[in-house]
Amino acid sequence: MENKTIPESLYYNTETIPDDNSKMINNETVAFNQKAEVRENSNEENQSPLVGFLVSYSKISSGEFWPIFEGNRNTIGSSKDSKIQLIEATVSQNHAVINSRQSRNDDRLMIVISDSNSRNGILVNGKDIESQSCECQNFDKITIGNYELLLLIVDKEKYQLKQNPDFQEFFDYSSRKLY
Repeated sequence: MENKTIPESLYYNTETIPDDNSKMINNETVAFNQKAEVRENSNEENQSPLVGFLVSYSKISSGEFWPIFEGNRNTIGSSKDSKIQLIEATVSQNHAVINSRQSRNDDRLMIVISDSNSRNGILVNGKDIESQSCECQNFDKITIGNYELLLLIVDKEKYQLKQNPDFQEFFDYSSRKLY
């Protein structure tokens, strides 16, 4: 099943979202990532598991976040085709890629960031990775252009997180006409 965009009804309120994809909530502007997706039927074999998030307060004071999935499809850049889209003048269209997989040696989750020949490079914890790859750890600070991004890793094997077989779906009756 393909990913679906989060319906507007799932936002904090049902006001119309302005063209800049932000809205006022409790007198504060909140940005909603256009690439945010709802994943249904996560037991399907073709869907990559969620392995973490990038979190930033650089652009919006209330914060933004982007999911990271297992595999090598976590592209970062200012391009509309980037999975993690950072729209800012100092971010290259195809700036970086985050790859993630289980290590064959010690069965831990590995997260590696690679520079895609960007013009401004990447810093991990203040150190330039110099157009190479760098293995990242939980809570590393990644700087791409003027964005400071905090890496949060979710290693479901390490923390024994798994699907609950007793999970019960909830049906929302609010959209049905009863009479």
